Amino acid sequence: MLSTIFSFRYFLLPLNLDTGAQPWVDDKDISFPSGSVVVNVRTATTSDLDDVERIERGSFDRGRYQREVLRQLLSGEDFFTIIAEENELTVGYATVFCRKGCHSARIISIAVLPAFRERGIAEELLAGIENRGQDMNAHRLMLEVAKTNGPAIRLYEKHGFRKICELPDYYGSESDAFYMEKVLSEK
Repeated sequence: MLSTIFSFRYFLLPLNLDTGAQPWVDDKDISFPSGSVVVNVRTATTSDLDDVERIERGSFDRGRYQREVLRQLLSGEDFFTIIAEENELTVGYATVFCRKGCHSARIISIAVLPAFRERGIAEELLAGIENRGQDMNAHRLMLEVAKTNGPAIRLYEKHGFRKICELPDYYGSESDAFYMEKVLSEK
């Protein structure tokens, strides 16, 4: 385990990186309820920490946020986190940095458990981020995404984000990213 100040995923935070490749949740451990699928997006609270940590571990093999950092993201006044629940099971989350009085919001993380991907959950989270951002008078959304993450890039472009520039070695040696933006409203 590596303990450092690391600018991975958008800003400086004290962060312990768990570089192990074993996911916390395996798709085969999840049972799918029968009946219709209902997705609910709501504001997360610190009582959702266990679920957010489970999603973080199930979604990222390396560079994932540790529990204390997730707690800070859930309780920090300049952050908001929303979660997606499918049939009362928390399956995705998104965290955004949006300082009061600032007219931009930076998406820190969007994660959906692998077994629940390609079901529109990330789109519901993006819609929730946009609505909350507009409520907070944000004029634009910003994010960074790995150049190799084709599904995420296509999702963001489908929802109006555009590539602004490339960020060499953003995620470490030979792991580049795109900086992307979406205008929510003109100033």
